[in-house]
Formats: sequence, structure tokens, C-alpha cells
Amino acid sequence: MLTPLSNRASVLPQKNEVITEKVAAPLAQTTTEVKPASHEQKQIVLHAAAVVPPSSAPSTKTVIILIIEAFVAGLLAMFTPYMYTIHPFTTGYLTRNVKTARGRLSKTLQYAAALAVIFTALGLFVSGIIKVTGVNKFTEHWVFNVFFFRIFLMLGISFLGAFAFKLPASWINAIAEKAKQNDLKGIFIMALTLPAASFSSTFPIIGLVLLQAGSVPVIGPTIGLFAFSIGLGLPFVVPGIMKLFKSKSVLNNIKVILGFLCLMIALKFMSKADVALELGLISRELFIEIWLGLWALMGIYMLGYMKLSHDTETERNIYGQEYTSLSRMFIAMGAFIFAVYLLPGIWGAPLHGVSGFLPH
Repeated sequence: MLTPLSNRASVLPQKNEVITEKVAAPLAQTTTEVKPASHEQKQIVLHAAAVVPPSSAPSTKTVIILIIEAFVAGLLAMFTPYMYTIHPFTTGYLTRNVKTARGRLSKTLQYAAALAVIFTALGLFVSGIIKVTGVNKFTEHWVFNVFFFRIFLMLGISFLGAFAFKLPASWINAIAEKAKQNDLKGIFIMALTLPAASFSSTFPIIGLVLLQAGSVPVIGPTIGLFAFSIGLGLPFVVPGIMKLFKSKSVLNNIKVILGFLCLMIALKFMSKADVALELGLISRELFIEIWLGLWALMGIYMLGYMKLSHDTETERNIYGQEYTSLSRMFIAMGAFIFAVYLLPGIWGAPLHGVSGFLPH
């Protein structure tokens, strides 16, 4: 039977009231009054925040990798042209008036310790600047990046043979004059002379160590430069290491490789300054193209198809014919392989191996 309209009208309001009560009940439960946290609850939250380590804390693996890289960088720095020529002079100073092997070892260890103190102090200074200014503000500012762009550009051109980039001779002579004392003070001053006299060789490698030290916040420069100083001082304690590279052509090859690497690093600093100033001059594609060209030129040079002003005579085999040594060939192979690796990046392909260097 159909319900009369009058009866339907009386039923609908009742159902609506029931539905309204059921919907309103959960809403009333969820809109409870929020009470302020008590003093005890605040203390618990603060204690938990203090116990949980920050996410930016470096891992042990990251620190170990930085130490190994910085140590190897310091060891390789001794085979750069300027450092290699300074080594005999420094060794002669350390062995002067020393008659026993034990006395020589003691003096070279003191010299290596002095190098460690000097470079660690430099690392502490850089770490202090980063801690005060903040690592992002310090490394992302355009003034910082333009300054290092000019330094690495000049060093790169210098290594490629355009000119000799050295500190004023008067500075070096003044330090060397004070180093004539045959005591601990003289050894320390002599240790200070080494990086000063070979500034153009050590500075780009120190710059690379500091760039890698960015993976370890604040204390990275201190750890990196301490490990660098250990690698730099080891050839003085173990002089046989310097006999690994006697060929003048090998030292010249290292010099040219450093020249190309300095130009690549200079471009990195310039791209960061470009981003900071919002000029838009160096795009990702242009950056990759320049790097690709530099790696390709390095490979061409290592194969002997390109000569520079300070190149030595090409090596010859037992038949008097010019040839490319195995070391040069493998370096050329590595340069060409890396150039091919960069090639797809021009069309937007991801390059995870160098993503940290590319402009975004």
C-alpha cells in the first residue's frame, strides 16, 4: 500500500534528524580541544632530538674515502714538475751534517711532521671559515667562484706552457734564508718553503682536495689536508719513492695533464658564478661540450699528434723510430673513453658520474 503524502512528510524529518546526528557525532569527536604540551613533554621531545644523530653527519665510509683520496693526491703532488725539482734541494738540507741513517730518519720525520702541522692548520682555518659563514654561503658566493676561476685558469694556461706562474722570488728567498738554521725551527721554516716555492704545483691539487672535502661537513678540509700532508711528506721519509719517475718526458706529461684538469676545474667555478649571478651564460650542454673538447685534446696530445712549446723530444725505440709509450697510450684511451661517455649528455642524457660538476 502507498503511504499518504501527509504521513511521508512526517517520516522524512525524523530520518534526516537521525542522519544528522550520526554524521555530527564523529565530527564532534575529532574537534577536541588541543591542550598545550606540558613541561615534561617538552623535555622528552628535546631529549629525543638530542639523541637522534643529524642526517647530515658524514658516514665512516665517506671519511675513509676522503682520507685515501687526499693521501694519494699528496703523494702524486710530489711528481709534479716544480715539486720534483725542489725535492733534491730539500733532501740535501735534511741530510746535511747527518752521518747516521737513524739521524737522517729522525730529521725527515720531523720535516714530515712540520708539513702535517702546516697543512692541518690551513685545514682548521678553512674549516673555521666554513663553520662561521656556512658551507653553502661560502662556496656558492660568486666572488669566491670568480676568484678560483681566475686562479685555476692561470694555472691551467701556465701548465700548458704559456708562462711560468710562481710566487715572487724575494718571498721564497726570505723564507729560505731563515731556514739555514739546522734545528727544529729551521726544519719548520723549510717545510713552509716547500708549498711556497711550488705554489703552482700544489695549489690546484689542494683545491681538488678541498672540493672533495665538501662531502664531509665542516671538518672535511682539516681531515683532507692532514691526509694530503702525510702523502706529501712520505717521499722524504722513504726517498726510494722518488726514483719511480726519472724521465723528464713523464714529468712533462704530468704537467700537461694538470693543465687540462685545471681548465676543467676553472669552468666548474665559472659555471657556479654564472648560476649565482643568474646570467645564464653557461648551460649544461655548453659545459659538457667544453669538457668533451678538453678530454679529447688530452687524448690527442698523449698520442703525440699535438705538440706544446715546452715538450721534450719524442721517445724513440731501439730502431730510432718515434713511438707512443704504453703509459701515454693508456692515458689517451682513458681520455677518449671519458669524452665518449660525456657525448650523450649534450642531448640531455643523465651523466651520474659527473652530475655533481654539471650546472643544473
